[in-house]
Amino acid sequence: MKKRYSIIIVPPENEKKPHQIEFTITVKKILIAGAALFLLAVSLLAVANVIQAAYINGVQQKIAYNEALEKEIEAKKLEIERLTEMTAAINADLQAIAEYESEINSVLDIAPSSGGAAERSRGSSDRREVPVAGNLDEAAVHVAAYTQSMKEIYSASLVFNEKLRHLPTIYPVKNGVLSSNYGYRANPFGGSSSEFHDGVDFSCPYGSPVYAAAAGTVTSSSYESGWGYRLIIDHGNGVVTFYAHNSSNLAQAGDVVDKGELIAYSGNSGRSTGSHLHFGASINGASVNPLSFFNK
Repeated sequence: MKKRYSIIIVPPENEKKPHQIEFTITVKKILIAGAALFLLAVSLLAVANVIQAAYINGVQQKIAYNEALEKEIEAKKLEIERLTEMTAAINADLQAIAEYESEINSVLDIAPSSGGAAERSRGSSDRREVPVAGNLDEAAVHVAAYTQSMKEIYSASLVFNEKLRHLPTIYPVKNGVLSSNYGYRANPFGGSSSEFHDGVDFSCPYGSPVYAAAAGTVTSSSYESGWGYRLIIDHGNGVVTFYAHNSSNLAQAGDVVDKGELIAYSGNSGRSTGSHLHFGASINGASVNPLSFFNK
């Protein structure tokens, strides 16, 4: 006789009778096998879900990384474009600096040293081709070279400016009119004789301000026969100027005066035919036309 199994189902209501379900061992085995397969299927499904979730999470991370990488690449691209524009701007500035440097060298009559960024220039045909920077590192090297060159030019300009300050290149009177040139002229006191006039005369109102034509040291300020009140200034490098026939001298011997400084007032003292300023100059003791300095 085959073994049989029963399942008794007792309803919660007491008035109802229990139910009994009978099944054979074969059915039992089928039920157990089905339950095992079901559990296996559920387990596999759970594992598959976990694997799928991990895969999806990995894909999402890769997508996020790729998006971040794309943004970074775009930012780098924009940065490269910006640096390229900066390099182009620096190259343009270097070109402008080179042109200014050439003009300054020409004006100052100087030649930058070989360590500088440019060579001696005497016009556009003599200008050395400006190196073009391919990147910011190269641009920094060129800028450093030009900075050194600018320092040299600045130092030279200081020397040039100091020399210019001591050259008599401004008129000693502002309201005067040139009335007598340098060199031989007819005797202003009449007659047919001539005399050498070692300066120039500026006709001007009595008491007009007289200014130093250049910076220097006053070596004499006194009244002299013929010259009247005369003032002499030594400008260095052998250059001397003097101002005669003044009504009065303000600067005194030993005074250091600057270019354009008020030093006297014009007049008619000494051997003179009228109110004027006699302006003379000499180089290393030899008389020269004082107006020749204005062409230097």
